[in-house]
Amino acid sequence: MSTALYYLFANLRFGALSRRREIKVPLTKIIFAILRLLQVQGLIVSFRKEKTYFVVEPAYSENGTSPLAGLRCISTPGRRIFLSHGRILQRYGRSEFVLISTSHGLRTLGQLRRFPAKLGGEILCVHGKN
Repeated sequence: MSTALYYLFANLRFGALSRRREIKVPLTKIIFAILRLLQVQGLIVSFRKEKTYFVVEPAYSENGTSPLAGLRCISTPGRRIFLSHGRILQRYGRSEFVLISTSHGLRTLGQLRRFPAKLGGEILCVHGKN
């Protein structure tokens, strides 16, 4: 995991904990793909492109908490965690959202289960039980 991705997850998590309406994150292709997956999963409401960054609007529940507050980085720039398909399902099978970097691109745990090849990869972040 690059340092930019680590800072992305940290900015999203701490921005949601401080109840910000908008969070600015760097503008890159990989961050665009991650934000798209987070939006599909309902962890963020929307995001838009500005000149050199994305502006992310986190999702909040009625009591003011955000699901992004429960987002945890598994791989860090100093400790990258790679797991096989079976180990991913064994370790993170009950989690709500798992983001995995595979040789076929970014995948969620649900997409990994439906994918015909048994892919493993680097575990980027987890939300929910594990």
